[in-house]
This record gives sequence, structure tokens and C-alpha cells, in this order.
Amino acid sequence: MSILALATNESGRDYVVGDLHGGYDALMRSLEEIGFDHNADRLISVGDLVDRGPDSMGCFCLLDEPWFYACLGNHEQMMMEALSAGLGSAEALLWFRNGGDWSLDYDWQELTRGVLQRRARLPDAIEVCVGSRRVGVIHAEVPGHDWSRLAQSLETEEGRHEALWSRATISRLSREPGYVPWVDGIDRVIVGHTPLEEPLSAGNLMYIDTGAFLERGYLTVVRLEEVLARESGHRPRRQ
Repeated sequence: MSILALATNESGRDYVVGDLHGGYDALMRSLEEIGFDHNADRLISVGDLVDRGPDSMGCFCLLDEPWFYACLGNHEQMMMEALSAGLGSAEALLWFRNGGDWSLDYDWQELTRGVLQRRARLPDAIEVCVGSRRVGVIHAEVPGHDWSRLAQSLETEEGRHEALWSRATISRLSREPGYVPWVDGIDRVIVGHTPLEEPLSAGNLMYIDTGAFLERGYLTVVRLEEVLARESGHRPRRQ
């Protein structure tokens, strides 16, 4: 259970990208379009680097790049559980049903070694300083909507599951148009996990998974300074 803290980038810009799902070429095109400087800028991923798209290994190996950071996604978690349990296991079958069958093109022992070598570069969440403000990046949900208690929440099985899998907030937003979600202890939070037709901002949350692996989906990359410049609304009163 870990939260990576990134200090303010004094030499370049910081961007956050939605779920890649093997879309390596799409990412490279997006970075070229925004004029990404690999020597000064930083790119932070909400997780789900692998599965469903054409180049899962290429995306996972981005963890070797000094300019790239990523949170653990539920697809990385499924991958690690499957590789640990082995071919023929229930964990492997679950992963295959969710796009992990690309792994069959590789020697599983070598793949396991490669994944374990990069595991330390997949924290549960990332906190980025942008001047005096802070942005949190996590795959699906902040347990309890309280960033200041995140480390403690991630020590529990329930909290970890919520961080990787939950769609409770986005589901409530679809049911209750007037609902304003808010995560305490942080200025903004950016998440992925749930494919949407376009990025969605609600309260101090921003959802940026726009289904890059889908036929009509695309990859979303946002600049943190621009995210913070947008009005995030007013913190709702506690009910």
C-alpha cells in the first residue's frame, strides 16, 4: 500500500492520462499533438495500462521511462494475481475474460519476472504538487472520500477494493443530477476506470477514462494546471 508524492515540476508541465489499455500508439500520437517534452514534462496515468488494446506490453514498459508515472489499476492487479497463480488457475481465467489473453504470446515465467521488476513503480495512488495546490490521482475511487485517510483506508481489504474497482460515485451521479461529490483533504482528484463519452467534472473530482479501447472511444490527456484552473464548485454541506 503506497502513495507516491511528486513535488512541483519546476522545469516542465504535468499531464494525466486516462486508461491506456494497450493503446501505445494512440498515446504517442497524443503526446506529439500536445508537444510533450520528454526531458522536462511528466505524464501520470490513472492505471489500467494493459489489456483489451493492441500493445499491452508496450504500455506496461512505459514504467521504465523517467517521465512516466502510473497508479495501480484493477487490470494490473488481475494480471499480477493471474501470473502468481499460474496458467489454468481461476485467476488466470478471470484475467483472460477481461482482456489478458495477450499474455499467451509470451513466456509466462519471463512475463512474471518483467512484471515483478516494475511492480515498485505502481503505487496505489499518486499525489502531485502544483505550486501550493495538490492533485490526487487514483484508479477508481477514494475510499471514504477522504484523501487524508487514504493510506489508512488502503490497509483494509475493503478500502483497496474500493480504490481499484468501485463505481459508487459515478453511479450516484447518473442517478442524482444534483449530487456534488467531494473528496476531503485534497484540492482535486482525477480518476479513470469507468469509460465515458467525454471527461466529466463533478465537485472536486474529474473522470478521464474515455474508452480508448472502444471503437468510438479515444484517449484523454489533461494538463494539471488547466484542471486546477477550472472552477471545481463548492464543497457540499455534510448531510
